[in-house]
Amino acid sequence: MVERTVGDHAATAAAPRRGAGRTASAAVLERGFEATAADGVCAAAEISRSTLSRCLLSKRDALFGEMADSGERLRDDPAARPGGEALRGAMRHALDPLIEGYEARDERTRRRTRPVTNTSPPAARHREKNARWQELPRPEIARRLGADPAEIPTRAPTP
Repeated sequence: MVERTVGDHAATAAAPRRGAGRTASAAVLERGFEATAADGVCAAAEISRSTLSRCLLSKRDALFGEMADSGERLRDDPAARPGGEALRGAMRHALDPLIEGYEARDERTRRRTRPVTNTSPPAARHREKNARWQELPRPEIARRLGADPAEIPTRAPTP
C-alpha cells in the first residue's frame, strides 16, 4: 500500500491550478490582455467556468500564471541551502531559475511585460506580486543575518 502525505495531496491538488494557469497565461499572451475573455481561456484550457473560477482568481492572475510558485521558491530555496553559505549566494541560487526562465523565453517575457506596463489591472497585480516576493524571504534573510525579521526592510533604501 502506498502511503500518501499531506504534501503529496497538496501537490496533487495544485496540479490543475498550475495547468489552468499555464493555459490561461498562454491564451492571454497570444491574444492580448484586453482581447482575452474568460470563455476563451475556458475553451483553450478545456475547462468549465466554475473550474476556471476555482483555479484562477482573475485574468490578471492568468497573465502571471507561470510565475505562481516563484515567490515560494524565493522563500524555500535559500532556507534549504547550507547554513554557512553567504546570503547573496543563497538568494542568487533561488533567483537563478527565474532569471534563466526569463532569458530562455525572451519574447514571452516581453509580451507579458507590455500589459503590465500599459494596463492598470495587471500593473496592480504585478506590484502585489513583487511586494509578496519581497516579504516571503524576509525570515530567512533575517536568520542568515542574525537579525529580527522586523528589522529587515522590504525595499532597499533609495539614495
